[in-house]
This record gives sequence, structure tokens and C-alpha cells, in this order.
Amino acid sequence: KSQEALDLLSSVADNDETSEDLQRKRAQALSQLNDPSAFEEWNQILEQSNHKELQYTALKQQADLLLSQDQPQEAIVHYQKATQYVTDPAEKRGLEHGLAQSYLDLARLGQDSENNTSEGISLLLTLKQSDDPEVSLQAILILGQHYLEQQDNDSALRIMEQVSAQDLGPAWDASLEELRAAVLINMGNTDLAIETLNGLAQRWPEEEEGHIPAWLALASIHRSIGEQNEAHRLAQKVSTNAKDPAYKEQALNFIKDLP
Repeated sequence: KSQEALDLLSSVADNDETSEDLQRKRAQALSQLNDPSAFEEWNQILEQSNHKELQYTALKQQADLLLSQDQPQEAIVHYQKATQYVTDPAEKRGLEHGLAQSYLDLARLGQDSENNTSEGISLLLTLKQSDDPEVSLQAILILGQHYLEQQDNDSALRIMEQVSAQDLGPAWDASLEELRAAVLINMGNTDLAIETLNGLAQRWPEEEEGHIPAWLALASIHRSIGEQNEAHRLAQKVSTNAKDPAYKEQALNFIKDLP
């Protein structure tokens, strides 16, 4: 995704047009790169555009950026503003995921009241029942991560019980299985975590969004249990085979930090 964002920025820079569409593409690329200037790019779009859908996109992107920067209270304000510009149910669900995550992040940062936590979990449990498998899985992932952070491993495993993301593609599958493995590690079940991640890598031998995250997670596990040679081998495998520069950089930093 980072490479896609860089390519998009390059294509925008090479284009002489100054259309609203090009400005949106530039802002989206900067958001994907988590560039500090992205927020202001979206502000300019909000000031200049009268298109309801673009105003929704700008506010949601700003909210997502604030959430990624541990500013959940400010994110909530932007998600709520974006509801004024919702034009279809899918947009509404996207905001609800963000709102729920923001409520739970308030708890993580110690800025929460019990009502906010309950509100976030209630929203997610509703989204989990969605007929759209991606909407449902995103809710499950947010809930599972919340339970993991609260050391509630049983609830985390229960929310993922009998859930598979293979039909949704490698990226979704990796997100689910990485979380499942993290919970298993937290419970002290290292062998099953390794088995889970090996299964993920084997399912997606040609798709790096599937096997690369598995190799990186496996490398981390082997490092944590003192198997430095295996950790190095897996990270080296990533740095050699990954096409996405972000994966390569992650692997090289991992190798640099090995004892």
C-alpha cells in the first residue's frame, strides 16, 4: 500500500491538471503515507468543495488520521461531523467502525468513562451481525484487539471462534490470523500460534499480503523464545522476497535489532 501511495503521488505530481479529483488523490496518497501535511490537504478540500461525497471523504480521512495519532476525542468530533454528509449505508458503517474504535481508544488512554466503552462495544456487536462480511470482520478485529489489550484472552478467542477470512483475500486473512496468534501467545500457547501463522503463509504462497505478515510475525515469535537464528532467517526471507518497500524496511530494522 505504501508503494501504491508513492506511485499515486508521483502520477499526481506529473499531471498538469489542478482538478478536484487530483487534489483528492494527492490527499489520499499523503494519508496512506501518514504524512503530516495530509490533514491540511483535506482541510483545503473541505473549504473548496461543495460535493457532499467529497466532504464526507475529507472528514472521514481526517478522523482516521486523528485516530492513528492517538487523538480519539478529536477523531470522534470529525466522525460525527461526517455523518452530515453520508449518502449510503456503507459510508455510515465506515464511520461507525471509526467511532467505536475511538471510544475504545479513550479507555486505552485513560480518558474514558464506562459509558464510552459500552457504546463502542455495542456498536461493534451490531456491526458484527452485518450481512457484509468485511463489515462484520472489521468489527471482530476491533473487538478482538480490544479484548487482547484488556488481557481478556478468552473473550478475544471467543469473538474469533469459527471465523474465517480466507474468502476475503490475503490481507483480511492475515489480519485475522495475526490477531489470533497474538492472543494465543498471550495465553502461552506458542506452538499453536506458530501453527496458525504457518497455515497463513502456506495459504498464500503467491500473495505477499498473506505470507509476508506471517513470516514477520513468526520471526518475532522465534526471537521472543530465544531462537535468534530462525528469527534472522525469516526476516532475511522477507527482506529478499518482499516487493513492498515498507515490508523490506520492517525486516531490515528487525534484523538490525537482533542480538
